[in-house]
Amino acid sequence: MTRKNRFFQAAQKGHIVRIEKLLAPGFLGIKGVDLDTRDANGKTALMLAAEAGHRGVVDKLLAKGADVNVRDTTYYSNTALILAAKKGHKEIVESLLAKGADVNAKSNQSYTALIHAARKGHNEVVDILWNRGADVNAQDHNGGTALIGAASVGHEEIVRSLLAKGADVNIRDTAEGNTALTIAAYAGHKEIVDSLLDKGADLNAQDYRGFTALMEAAFEGEKEILDCLLEKGADIDAQGIMGKEVAKILLSSGRDVDAHNKKHYGYTALMLAAEKGHKEIVEILLANGATVDIQNNHGGTALMIAEEKGYEEIADNLRQSIGIGKLNSVAR
Repeated sequence: MTRKNRFFQAAQKGHIVRIEKLLAPGFLGIKGVDLDTRDANGKTALMLAAEAGHRGVVDKLLAKGADVNVRDTTYYSNTALILAAKKGHKEIVESLLAKGADVNAKSNQSYTALIHAARKGHNEVVDILWNRGADVNAQDHNGGTALIGAASVGHEEIVRSLLAKGADVNIRDTAEGNTALTIAAYAGHKEIVDSLLDKGADLNAQDYRGFTALMEAAFEGEKEILDCLLEKGADIDAQGIMGKEVAKILLSSGRDVDAHNKKHYGYTALMLAAEKGHKEIVEILLANGATVDIQNNHGGTALMIAEEKGYEEIADNLRQSIGIGKLNSVAR
């Protein structure tokens, strides 16, 4: 094994004494190993030690003058800080930052140390990085942020921490147009959904397919999240072309077809569908037993609303469902 390879092995295994010897000039004046020399994977000894969690070796190499911001030559182009943060080695993160590591350095895919730490669930590392100036809203190559990453994998404590640190609750990724809320709803992380809503997450934000958090929860069968979103004011009739499918799923999940929306003047789903002219949704709701003559807080019914809006087909369907004609309806 060459002197250089022994150096890399010592760094990776945490052998401080061996590191010292290999850096020193050898017998007959053989030159010591260059601090920032790279292994076959393009990593320096500092990177290897930082990734493996050997703080003693890291501190020794830094004291000797190792380049704290050099990047590996792999596709990822990581720094020692990014590697340490990803693994959750908080003491090493502190050592690297104390020696001038760039807290907002990005890999080839634009991942920062903070994004990695958040996605991996390393809350203490997240705190350290933020306290040293990490950009809480930095985006990776897909537009993902630390918040979106933490929300996607269910790290509730980190989500709350990032929100308290000023993370943008409504920022979207650029790959699919997701927000932290749509991703958390899809993944079934109810507590995270609650935290995001408490911080003002847009209930009806749509991704590039037109999907909202309500739709994601509906298709994944997340009934608790469905109930939460609807209670907060999400509207099944604001779902574009997929609204009828959401209506079917909501009904099949056991929701009361005649439930009143407290956030919308006591409207039922049937009233909302009638108001917005969603004929197919009206038909689905009627087929599932929706009551036509229930009144909202203003005394209006779905039929009266459809007539007022001029949706004659919907009004006809509603009249037929209760067995009255047009004149009788108007008289009411």
